[in-house]
Amino acid sequence: MQQPNYNPFPNLSSNRLDFRVLSMADKNEIFRLRSDEIVLKYIEMPKAKNLKEVEDFIQMLADGLVENKWITWGFCLKNTDKILGTICLWNCYIPTANAEIGYGLLPEFHNQGFMTEAMEVVLDFAFQTLGFREIDAILHKDNLACLSILKKFTFQYDAAFESDNEAFVRYFLIQDLI
Repeated sequence: MQQPNYNPFPNLSSNRLDFRVLSMADKNEIFRLRSDEIVLKYIEMPKAKNLKEVEDFIQMLADGLVENKWITWGFCLKNTDKILGTICLWNCYIPTANAEIGYGLLPEFHNQGFMTEAMEVVLDFAFQTLGFREIDAILHKDNLACLSILKKFTFQYDAAFESDNEAFVRYFLIQDLI
């Protein structure tokens, strides 16, 4: 597998959602995602304190995108511009063609199938377009909502996974298994 090139940015879409690059115009929604207690409950991430931290975060994502280190999409309802959530591929390891998926969704959009729809689009893109062979997900063992989504896509539990924090577990999806 060759290193993916994210230029031009791959805008994606599904039945209800459009996936696009994040910009500074998204800073209020990103601030909400990075400071909401429900969103952060199972994530080891410091709570965003202000918009400057969020602007720095968006810039870091943009820099990594230019360097082809990772890709993060903001996703919106069709014909709107306000993001509901984000989904990314990161920790890409080209020699074994695997990447880690990460995602977050504003609480008012939980339990409406948006994250399942986003996962379907991004997993298809990761496997079919980018050529990844395996997608990993590292999550808190008590994050049942996240686990439910992974199981819909037949992610497998990795019993051999070791972490500095025993509360985190690994699931993986190999392209040949879907």
